Amino acid sequence: MANNDVQEFRDFFIYNFSFSALADAASVTVNVNILADSDFFWVEGIGHFFTATSTWAAYPRVTVRVFDSGSGRQLDNEAMVVRSYFGLPDEPVQIRPNKRFVANSSVQLTFTNNHGSTIALGHCSMLGFKSYRVTP
Repeated sequence: MANNDVQEFRDFFIYNFSFSALADAASVTVNVNILADSDFFWVEGIGHFFTATSTWAAYPRVTVRVFDSGSGRQLDNEAMVVRSYFGLPDEPVQIRPNKRFVANSSVQLTFTNNHGSTIALGHCSMLGFKSYRVTP
């Protein structure tokens, strides 16, 4: 008789990514590859953005679109203000319910700069946990 019980183990994990020299009115797409060893649940998002003068932009006029290749769908109906997904370091955005990305898929994030000047550096973190399924 086969044992159909599957156990799930979770472990904290962060996907980090950056982009640089995003000119005003320009866009950049960043691909985050979800590792093949487990699904990833996105729980919180944090973003840091700096202008060309190395000034921290707490509320940059940057929009983002998020596409999940695993489900084949866009997570929003139009470009969202970046702080809708990636909050301040001391105020991370909580993703409710947590968004699951399947193992070996990718997340495509397209950022568009409407800040009026170049965003010299954007660094974002997707905080969450990996979900491992194990058959005993």
